[in-house]
Amino acid sequence: MGNSGRSTAKDYMQTQTVTTRVNSKKEPREEYIWSRVWKERLYDADKKRVMLIGDSIIEGYSFFVAEQLKQDYIVSRWTHSLAIDSKFVLPLMEFALLSDEKIKYDVIHFTHGGHGKWTTHEDYEAALDKTIKRLVEICPESKIIIATPTEYCLPMLECQPVVDLEATELLSRRGEIAKKIAAKYNLTVNDMMQVSKANRYLHSDDGVHFTDEGYEVLAKSVAAAIKNV
Repeated sequence: MGNSGRSTAKDYMQTQTVTTRVNSKKEPREEYIWSRVWKERLYDADKKRVMLIGDSIIEGYSFFVAEQLKQDYIVSRWTHSLAIDSKFVLPLMEFALLSDEKIKYDVIHFTHGGHGKWTTHEDYEAALDKTIKRLVEICPESKIIIATPTEYCLPMLECQPVVDLEATELLSRRGEIAKKIAAKYNLTVNDMMQVSKANRYLHSDDGVHFTDEGYEVLAKSVAAAIKNV
């Protein structure tokens, strides 16, 4: 990762695939925990700003979003591998958004997907509601977009994408929960699940992440949602 903060799809195939494994021998948990904040051009206080919040998939397309919005916005991101009901989500989110009091975000694009697969639908909804409520409270002037998770496929076999039905059923349910909570707080929805389904052949070999071409397609949807919010 250089000065631009960019990592390629290949980087994520090598370093991020393992983050969604569950340690089944003990209590449910992620095998790897990570959190990253990227902000730049903090001296440019007059420029409009976007904050992307999500996981390694968001890191994958964030560079392309920044390229597509560079005439109008500076793009920052907070990405992580936390379950939504982790006690660290709220304090880390607040750090990402509030660590520089001079920086305000015109638009926040938020998503949460595959991490914490063991979390029940009821607990997931309660925790996501708590998170979005806090997001609205600490960024009252920001326009907030809630994105649904992207589809998962099985690891590629002869370049033929095969949907991971179990994972995608979970992610689709979480997407419906996200839409419900977005409606509760009168927030815009970006249905990334549908975008990913239409472009599943652009998954990387692990079936979870995407090729650079795939990330560029996802970025177009994100950039359009931000421009139109």
